Amino acid sequence: MDLNTHPELQRIKSNLLDGMHDFKLAFEQRGDQPPYEAADIDECVAILDAFIAQLAGAVGDSERILSVVRETVLQLNHLSERSESLIETGQREDLCEFIDVAARASGLAVEVGEDIAGEWREW
Repeated sequence: MDLNTHPELQRIKSNLLDGMHDFKLAFEQRGDQPPYEAADIDECVAILDAFIAQLAGAVGDSERILSVVRETVLQLNHLSERSESLIETGQREDLCEFIDVAARASGLAVEVGEDIAGEWREW
């Protein structure tokens, strides 16, 4: 299955991005400076898109899939450090679900709900 058209991944990603945009917009509507910029959201999208692209070359290879997961989580850690409040509770849950669903769809044998990013995640 093409992960770019995977319905569950599309739903999770849409929910994640809607939450990020809504949080930023709420600050702007109050006349306050948001804690992060649209470019930070765009960078998160780029990280997730690269994750999906890298998984395409790792299908069925659990070791490689975990390596891609690790690298993606480390990139998200760096983004989170620079962009205050970009990854809050709701976004963290969406990101973890996105990573888990994509890794399972690529062939990683992992229980539903298991946090495979937890070992490296700082957000």
